[in-house]
Amino acid sequence: MGYTLERKSNAGRKRIDPLLFFKMLELQQLFTLSDEELEFQSNDRRSFEEFVGLGVMNNIPDSTPVNFFRKSLYKTVVIEELCEKFEACLRENGLEARAGQIIDATWVPIPTPKASAKQCQHNSREENKEFKAGC
Repeated sequence: MGYTLERKSNAGRKRIDPLLFFKMLELQQLFTLSDEELEFQSNDRRSFEEFVGLGVMNNIPDSTPVNFFRKSLYKTVVIEELCEKFEACLRENGLEARAGQIIDATWVPIPTPKASAKQCQHNSREENKEFKAGC
């Protein structure tokens, strides 16, 4: 694997801890994220930053080195063993990883002819009854 080799010079990108990459791959798997979505969410979500061990001021790796790391793990056929050890470590500490979804909420204004630009629309009792009857 390319991560165990000694650097020949100080030129280029600095080595990134393989554990950080592995944690990112775990998040990617749990939340079914593409490489690009993983990069975005790792930069956007404080919980992701904390899990991988980086703070707000640290640079989170982009999708390219994450993809390279994943391919390196598959080539050396160690990814399944690493995942099993990670899950065993979680179980030993009384934890369990569960897959989930990330859902972003958006406020969408409801257009009504009665509402002016400066006031909030409230339905009348008749409108509420019609709405409830339709549900």
